[in-house]
Formats: sequence, C-alpha cells, structure tokens
Amino acid sequence: MNSGYNSILQSTQLSQVPKLGKRVLGMKYLKESDFLVDIAQDEAARLTKLAERAMGGPDVPAPILVLGVMPRSGSNFLRDLIAEHPDVYPDPGRLYEFPILHAAGSARGFMEDFIAMFPRNAEVLGKWDALAMLAGAWMRELQAEAGNKRILLKCPHVQFLSLAPIVFPNAKIVICLRDGRDLADSTMRTFKRRSLARKTLTQIAHE
Repeated sequence: MNSGYNSILQSTQLSQVPKLGKRVLGMKYLKESDFLVDIAQDEAARLTKLAERAMGGPDVPAPILVLGVMPRSGSNFLRDLIAEHPDVYPDPGRLYEFPILHAAGSARGFMEDFIAMFPRNAEVLGKWDALAMLAGAWMRELQAEAGNKRILLKCPHVQFLSLAPIVFPNAKIVICLRDGRDLADSTMRTFKRRSLARKTLTQIAHE
C-alpha cells in the first residue's frame, strides 16, 4: 500500500473513512463544519473555564499559536520570524508542529465513547471537555519549560478553528494566509505526484 495513504489511514477513525475515501477519489471532502464548530455561548464559557483551570489560571503568559490556512501557506516562515523575539520560547517540548486542533475530532470521539459507556455522564460532561482539559494541561506543562517567556507553537491547519479561542482562551492566535494561486501552485509542486494521499488541484482550491 502507498506509504502516504497508509500513514493517513492508520491515524483515521472509522467515522472518517468516508471522508478519506472522497479525498483519495479526488472529490471534495471538507465541509464548513470541519472548520467552524457551532457551540452555544454558555457551553463555550464552561469550556473556557475548564481550559483555564487546567492551564493554571488566566494569568499565565499568553502563548502564541501560528496557524496556516493550509500547508504551504507560510506558517514556517512566520514562526521563524516571531521566534526571533527575545521574549518568545519557540517549539517547547521539541513540538515543531502542534496539530491539536487538527486532531480535535479524535478528542471528541474519545468523549463520545466515554459517555456511551455510562450515558448519565452526559449530565455533567460535554463532547469537547477532554479537548479543553488536554489543551490547558498541555499548555501548563510547556509553559513550565519556558519560564516567563511566551511559548510559540505552530500548525499548518485550521480545522476546528472556532475552538481555538475557547480551549486556548488567552492565546495570541495568528492566522497565516497566502494568495490562493501561489498556495495551490506550491502544494502541487511540493507533494509527491504519485501519492494516493495527494490532493488534486480542485481539492486544494476548494479547501
């Protein structure tokens, strides 16, 4: 099996198999809900408090998150530029990419499985609780390494973007955009032409 396809398949939940199939067949496979999750205001406030408590309170140095609209959008360049500031601590924990939002669907799946084992847990838990607590605790651990400096993390994806200010409530979030024509051209040139996991030009344009 193609190694690129195999690596994606290994990290894909069963619920994501139809999406993966569409991607391999060259069809449109992303929806607006993959980027913008609808969360009620009171639920967002509750999740923010969960994340803040896990982070150690609202007064820790604000992390900087550089998110690329998609790969080849310039997130590496922007990360390198911000990392030059003396008060910034880049890549704590040697995490050269931090795709926690990109993997948010898996965190949601974990909570759904957890609640399904004892449905009454749904009275006190929500499907994004694990993500909020994980994000906060992870930031606290990385901040301990950085001292008083602002930690800098990056990811070239914006899936589940609307969750970012909720689970990273005090973060400085930078969205890196690039002209779509240049981005599409760079993507087509960069990734292997014969890979089953490679996106078509139409898929890139749609994304």
